[in-house]
Amino acid sequence: MNDGAVPTIKVTVLESEPQPELWYITKKMLLNKRLLKDVGKLSPHQQTSALEAFHSVILRFTLKSVVFMFISMLCRLDLAGMLFNENADREQATTLEDTPVYYVMYPKSKKGQRIVKPKKTEPTFGYISYLVTLLFTEVFDNPEVFVEELRNVPIPEDLSAQCDEPSKEELVAWRHVSMFNPVVAGSQRSSDQHQETPGESSGQHMQE
Repeated sequence: MNDGAVPTIKVTVLESEPQPELWYITKKMLLNKRLLKDVGKLSPHQQTSALEAFHSVILRFTLKSVVFMFISMLCRLDLAGMLFNENADREQATTLEDTPVYYVMYPKSKKGQRIVKPKKTEPTFGYISYLVTLLFTEVFDNPEVFVEELRNVPIPEDLSAQCDEPSKEELVAWRHVSMFNPVVAGSQRSSDQHQETPGESSGQHMQE
């Protein structure tokens, strides 16, 4: 017996042609409708609760009713991420007797049936102290470095710039197109050109 020696395991691979019967059985098992339906339900609601919680934090910093510039949106998303990361792993609150605390809620998925959920400890906001300290100790002393980094942030173009912008006349023509009154934009523009304006017609009558 060799002390401290690592035993060597020899693996022999048998080269054989795949058997049609085994392949058919495996395919039938993997493509079973019941199995495919169960695979689609492997992600329970508990796995997406953290993502939904992060989305609710984002909505606190970026309201849907307000339009933000790209840099402003980026800064607000960073603040939301810092707040969420600091309070993501909060423990369950307890009483003075170390009894776990729960609260009652009525989720829509339960159709009015009430359930209990563990109550977390109060959130903390230590990231604010960190940002204030960074602001007074580094940013105020040398703001050019931070301004230069902010200018180097790549700003993508607007989504509207990626699409073709039709003219105002084309938009007006398309507005009147419906399934009951189909009008081609080109024919609409050509008919507008041949139609006389009130100013021109009145001028012709005055000349006559």
